[in-house]
Amino acid sequence: MNKPRIAITMGDPAGIGPEIVAKVFESGEVLSACTPVVVGSAAVLEKAARDLKLMLSVQPVASPSDASPAPGRADVIHLDNVDLAKHRWGRPNAASGSAVVGYITRAVDLARQGAVDAITTAPISKEMMNAAGHSFAGHTELLAHLTGSKDYGMLFVGGGLAVILATIHVALKDVPHLITREGVLRTIRLAHGSMRDFGVERPRIGVAALNPHAGEGGLFGNEELNELL
Repeated sequence: MNKPRIAITMGDPAGIGPEIVAKVFESGEVLSACTPVVVGSAAVLEKAARDLKLMLSVQPVASPSDASPAPGRADVIHLDNVDLAKHRWGRPNAASGSAVVGYITRAVDLARQGAVDAITTAPISKEMMNAAGHSFAGHTELLAHLTGSKDYGMLFVGGGLAVILATIHVALKDVPHLITREGVLRTIRLAHGSMRDFGVERPRIGVAALNPHAGEGGLFGNEELNELL
């Protein structure tokens, strides 16, 4: 069986993403599970490897099909959108915020073309992405925009459990106002559809309370009584 081809977006050029990606590719530990290719700046990844004193060869490639991954080698779909003369680790700015949108957009294009089977994303600075004029709260909303998705959510899967969020990327003080009967029902339907896609014929879905002790009959809040039940 052919291993899935995975596009890994590098994340913010000034952030932790390049370090994580460089260390993963130096070790080669993911190669048994997939064929990975980085979408990002080859120059920044080389700088990360050099600064970390890693034994890593960074190889720009034209397409994911040209990738020949091996321990100590990172194949990169290179986007020339970082000025190395101004690059500083731990100092993201509007330029790096714009760069991450370029990486994610290219990765989505590759996925929609069938050139890769999935996308893995390294961390970004949401603040700097918005400072660059891209008004998205995070990866989830940007991916929805790029794919034209109107009905979407954030789903975590692991250890036999899947968790989907009723609210995404909002201040805690705003959450109670966003817990509505319609919104919760929409999230349940998304969870059900996702589990069916994962091969679970009859998903069992539990709805978590918002307030301590599920509101204790209205003593600690009315969201459970008015919206969740």
